[in-house]
Amino acid sequence: CDQLVIAGKNPDETLKSRAEALGVKIVSNPEAEEMEKLVNEARVHVFYTSQPTGVKLKLLNALNTSGHVILNSAMVEGTNLGSLCSIADSKSNFMSLVQEKIGIEITEEEFKGRHKMLQSEFNTTKNCSFILELI
Repeated sequence: CDQLVIAGKNPDETLKSRAEALGVKIVSNPEAEEMEKLVNEARVHVFYTSQPTGVKLKLLNALNTSGHVILNSAMVEGTNLGSLCSIADSKSNFMSLVQEKIGIEITEEEFKGRHKMLQSEFNTTKNCSFILELI
């Protein structure tokens, strides 16, 4: 269905009431299976963080789907994942990017580019070999 869905842990009451008034579906504390389904079906993933604290697993998961990824610059600070995403650092940028991307599918070329970069940067076998060499 074509509905805006917000999923996450313990959404506060203000968010719930605002979402209800706007017809937005809130999925509170989804089980892992449900969250995986939501992530895989999303056309657009929107992330925001106020503190850059390294690579977020939810970002990597989103980049492995066919949905667009919109986030603020703090989400990708210290990484080279920004080229795979659309960066928005203001409310108006977020809103316009969501409106722009919601009706556009990512191309096969974009998806392959994401996959190639993720495999080179986050390849478990390669990274384990690197760590073994350090030991």
